[in-house]
Parts: sequence; structure tokens; C-alpha cells
Amino acid sequence: MMNEVRNIAAVGLSVLILAGCAERSKPTSRVPVKPVAAKPVAAKPAEKPAEPVAKAVAGNIAYRRVLALPFTDDLANTVPSSLSVRPAGAPSIVDAGKFGSGCRLEKGATLCVPTLPMTAEGTWGLWIRPDAKQAASQARIMDANAYGFFLNGSKTSIAYNDGKSVGLPGPDVPSEEWTHLAMTWGDGALKLYVNGELHGQRVIKGAPMFPKRKLFIGSRWTGSTLTFTGVIDDVVIYRRAIEAEEVKHLVEQGLR
Repeated sequence: MMNEVRNIAAVGLSVLILAGCAERSKPTSRVPVKPVAAKPVAAKPAEKPAEPVAKAVAGNIAYRRVLALPFTDDLANTVPSSLSVRPAGAPSIVDAGKFGSGCRLEKGATLCVPTLPMTAEGTWGLWIRPDAKQAASQARIMDANAYGFFLNGSKTSIAYNDGKSVGLPGPDVPSEEWTHLAMTWGDGALKLYVNGELHGQRVIKGAPMFPKRKLFIGSRWTGSTLTFTGVIDDVVIYRRAIEAEEVKHLVEQGLR
């Protein structure tokens, strides 16, 4: 009896194993999968090339400029109404300038700015070309009584007054050649630039002692003596102390 039971169990187990194998051997039906379209990836905008760093003077050379005399055509067309020729009827002749035309001063001719504010910071500058005979005498290039550019023979100097006179000697300037002079004051320093290079500086206490002055270009502040003989060009006055790079801009490109 027991043997029959074992035989029946063995046969049943074999049938189950065979059924399982047959089940695994059936091909598996696959559900077709629809392909998913890839989402387009937005392209990154191309990066703009870096803007070149603008020079400090670009588009700003006229900032706080109160007087500019390029003498491009003739004296009458380029000198503002606030500036006059002294003495009346004295010759002021158009001559070859450093950039285009210049203004020749001779026989006592001088230019006058009747009222010039003397601000806490400032800059004066111009080109000069002294005649050969100028080297034998003294002259005032720009003079506002204690402020200005002076010539003693061929030797230059500048002056400033903050309650005490401050002088600063400059180099010799050659006759019949162009030399650019610029003086700046502010932030405790008086500086002299020659042909775009810093020639020297002195400590100053502060703003000019006098808030307003009469300025003569080409003579002493009285307008009658120590006159300059030669050609000037690109006279410029600022109400700020321009930077060294800006001085070089004036030397290389003029008042443009």
C-alpha cells in the first residue's frame, strides 16, 4: 500500500515539474512600446564677446571743461565772447598750429578772460612755440596774478597760491619747437606736466586763495608787460584736476 502511494506521488511530482517547464518554454508575448520622442534641448544663447574696457578719457575729455581754444579757423570764430584781444587792435594772427591752426601773439597782443573762477581743483594747459627772440626775455604764458605759466628766457615755471605762494620750476623749452605744458591742482598737490609726462609736483594746502581772477594769455596779469612772442594752440581750462592719461590724450590728439 505504501509503495503505491509513493508511486502516485512521484508521478504527480513529475507531471508538475514537466508542466512548469512547458510553461516556461512558451514564448512570452511582448506589448509593443511606442518610442518616446526626445524633447528638444534649447540651445544656449551664444555668449557675447566681452566688451573692451573703455579708456578713462573716452568720450569724457570735455567733462568740466570751461574753456577750449583750438583756433581751427581763425581767432574771431573760435574765441568765445567772454575772451578778448588786448590791447584793442593789436595783431592776433592765424598761424600753423600744433593741430591745424594756431594763434600767433606778437607786438604786445594778448588774450584776456575777464572773469575766471578759481575752483578747488583745476587744470590749465596749452601748446607753445616761442619765437627765437623770445629766449632773450621774460614772458608770461598764462597769468592770473599768482597763478600761471612763466618764462624766464627759455626756462619755464608755474605758480599757485593757496594762501602762500607755491612755485614749481620746469625745464627749458626750445625755440621754434612745440612744447605742451599742463598744470593741475587738487587733492593736496600741484603738478606740472611737460609734453604729457609728469615733470614735478609740490604739496599744497588747499584751494586757491582767490575765488575769481582775471586771466591774461600771453602777458602779465596787467595785460601790458612781459608779453609772449610766438604761437599758441589748444588752450584749455578745466574745473577739475585731469588725470595723467587725459594729459597724454591732449598731447596726442588735441582737444578732440
